[in-house]
Amino acid sequence: MRGRLVRVAVAALAVLGLAFAVPTGGPASALGFDAKLQVIPVEGGVSLEALVLRPWGSGPHPLVVFISPWSMDWTQNTLPAVTLANKGYTVVSYVTRGFKNSGGEVGVASPTDVRDTSTVIDWSLANTASDATRIGVYGLSYGAGMGILAAAKDDRIKAVTALSGWYDLPASFARDGVRSASAGKLLHDSGRAGGRLSAETDLRLRQVVDPALSDADYADLVAWAEVRSPKTYLAELNANKPAILIEQAWGETAFPPGPMLDFYNAYRGPKRVEFRPGDHATPEIPALMGLPTGVLDPVYRWLDAYVAGTDRSITTEPDLQYTPRPVARGTERYTDTTSAFGTPKRYRLTENALTTSTATGPAWSRSIATDTDSAVSGGQAMVTGTLQTFLLEPSPIDVSALDRAVAAVWSAEPTWTATTRIRGAAALHLPYTPSAARGTLVAYLLDIDHLGKARIIGYAPHAWANAAPGRPRAADFAFQPTAYDLDPGHRLSVVVDGKDTLFVDANQPGSGVTLTSAGGAHLDLPVK
Repeated sequence: MRGRLVRVAVAALAVLGLAFAVPTGGPASALGFDAKLQVIPVEGGVSLEALVLRPWGSGPHPLVVFISPWSMDWTQNTLPAVTLANKGYTVVSYVTRGFKNSGGEVGVASPTDVRDTSTVIDWSLANTASDATRIGVYGLSYGAGMGILAAAKDDRIKAVTALSGWYDLPASFARDGVRSASAGKLLHDSGRAGGRLSAETDLRLRQVVDPALSDADYADLVAWAEVRSPKTYLAELNANKPAILIEQAWGETAFPPGPMLDFYNAYRGPKRVEFRPGDHATPEIPALMGLPTGVLDPVYRWLDAYVAGTDRSITTEPDLQYTPRPVARGTERYTDTTSAFGTPKRYRLTENALTTSTATGPAWSRSIATDTDSAVSGGQAMVTGTLQTFLLEPSPIDVSALDRAVAAVWSAEPTWTATTRIRGAAALHLPYTPSAARGTLVAYLLDIDHLGKARIIGYAPHAWANAAPGRPRAADFAFQPTAYDLDPGHRLSVVVDGKDTLFVDANQPGSGVTLTSAGGAHLDLPVK
């Protein structure tokens, strides 16, 4: 009982403080609202904790259901919840099953979790003065993916605002068959710290990082993740046509941006996607703390347009927008991916350099050990990319000092006359001959400044299995899409090694590869 009273007091203080501090920018702010913690019963005898904000006035009011982030509760969403309540929305901000004070176990956006969202809507319509024809969903991270899944199953949901969410969960757990140690460990460790994982959830998240995972168990992991992917329910989403706003970071280590662009291209309902520098949820965190970053402004305008119906101005704007990296770049606005991204510019990998020359050079080959990590790394999940983005802190990489026994390096000459506007997904084709039947390579695209220090533009893994040792093969590295400005005087570099702490590699002690020019080693860089 005492714990609940403390949480009620915390809710009251948070809401009262923000109610006076948050500008709402419209006459609806005069309405005011009441706030109360509620317990909402859902499937299986489970109760979910929710903060409920009821606007003053008879209603019916537009309703927005907030879904909590992974391992967190409603407190992270207090600012946008109060802002919307001051604008006249009923807000029901609930804590997902298995986390914090909500009951049950964490199922990672299981069908039961998704049905919980619809049950919260049922409760909200029965217990508040809300309009059944004007319903939206807001989610950050876990709540973002959950919101899109709920909209596929519940056609009452007219709009979704999905910040740092996912579309294709198997593609988040693995890239080109190389599992993401960062995503798996992050979800497993934080899930255990903030909630109660079901036995199946605990098993599947541990499988993501298991270096000895069998092919059969990996297939089971993919099947489990597909059930939890909005991609699986694209047909239902296209039938229901909720208005979906996506905000994502270019440097996502948990839910990479490529699948979200696939969603943008495949979805047929009202949509808008915005990409910003940063890592998972980092563009949103300053805004949720009250800093005027502008990240939440599209959320309010999107809900005003498609739920409340009070301001439709956002519907006339280009629906694909992004801010290039590294920092301090202007927002670019487009109406489709064709105009938003560049066309491939081919760089050949010669014996010592990257070159755009089409002249045929001498054949070359070089061998690297793949069982030892080089000094190049994608960094620490949610830390490195954030520091690089917001503090202009380059990776502590001196490319000239890399051990060429474990890393292959190719660098272009600096371009002094203009900025190279990288826009889209780079691709690297690299022939190689492995010494082992299974293994992993990781390729890096680097921006090297005037002092020789490097910043990561992107990275991509490649894996092989059941290969004949000594027989030539080719790797096709698929980098994630990005928008990056390579400034005058900087130069482009490609580095390839065998290990990165972000990935679960399959390299054995003593293993290596011989990289060659046979078949044409090249980088295709999308440039506008």
